[in-house]
Amino acid sequence: MRMNASTSSGLAAVALGAAALLFSVLSIPSVSRPAAPAVRAAPATVDLTLVITGLGPVGGPATRHFYNPQMIVVRRGDTVSLRVINQTFFSHAIEFEGYGVRAGVLPGGPKGQETVSFVADKGGVFAYRCYIPFDPRTASCSPDHETMVGYLVVLDPPR
Repeated sequence: MRMNASTSSGLAAVALGAAALLFSVLSIPSVSRPAAPAVRAAPATVDLTLVITGLGPVGGPATRHFYNPQMIVVRRGDTVSLRVINQTFFSHAIEFEGYGVRAGVLPGGPKGQETVSFVADKGGVFAYRCYIPFDPRTASCSPDHETMVGYLVVLDPPR
């Protein structure tokens, strides 16, 4: 058999292809290899800040008030240390339904902050909301009181 440049290039391509195929087959993990056991992380202390804020023009009245973040996700067993800051002109509060945890009434402005701590010992989804009713005479909460809601999601650890 006579070899020319195109024949040797073709053989080289076939050899490279065969080598690539061999390496791909060798890189596939064996089916008989046992899966690594799931490692459970120890409960942690989760330090968070939640801001009660409003949406509206700068220097003007807010058109909507909300909690930021509106969702907190932790694992069952974690200790939650939550600093709550009220950045609005209204007094607000926060209560975690199903946990019996609440901050006191927080006036608007720099003095309106408090830290609450609790162990997330129940799995599921729990609402948090302002527990003081709207009262325009005392600037308690705001007209959109019913829409001020967030959610605490407590995940069960993997089994």
